[in-house]
Amino acid sequence: MLIDVSLKLKEGMIFRKGSPGFSITQLKCLHEGEGQFDTSIIATPSHIGTHVDIIDKDNEIDLNRFIGRGILIDISNLNESPITLEHIKNQDSVREDDFVFFRSGWSKYLGDEKGINMCGALSLYLGIVIAVGSQLMVPGLGMYTWFTGIIVAFLSYYLLHTYWYGKKFPPLTK
Repeated sequence: MLIDVSLKLKEGMIFRKGSPGFSITQLKCLHEGEGQFDTSIIATPSHIGTHVDIIDKDNEIDLNRFIGRGILIDISNLNESPITLEHIKNQDSVREDDFVFFRSGWSKYLGDEKGINMCGALSLYLGIVIAVGSQLMVPGLGMYTWFTGIIVAFLSYYLLHTYWYGKKFPPLTK
């Protein structure tokens, strides 16, 4: 079964505070030889909506790496505190090669979203899941520092880059 995880974009939706909103403008155009026709102009910040950031655009990733078992962890009912392993139910069911998705309800917050703390992020990365998907824009918003940025960048590149291109690390024991 394939599941669509795309976020529906709405007029005026913002990526984060200070960014321009998403917009679609309908236009009526006229060309002497072709007559009148309708078209649209779509304006959007580059990171709004559902997308996959590719770490290394110079290499190819086998499309079969994007198909696999998905685990949905619904954290939308939690308060505004960082999400820790204690909040994640059935964490033992997350296996190697899984896709882990968090339903946070981000679209209600428009930039003030909840975030996964470093303990949660490290545990997911070191479990060697294929990808972590969420409605979050920034890991651990409000606690993001240059240090956590370096750790997340290192883990994203070293572990996921290597894993997606076919090299595996043995998972750490829990």
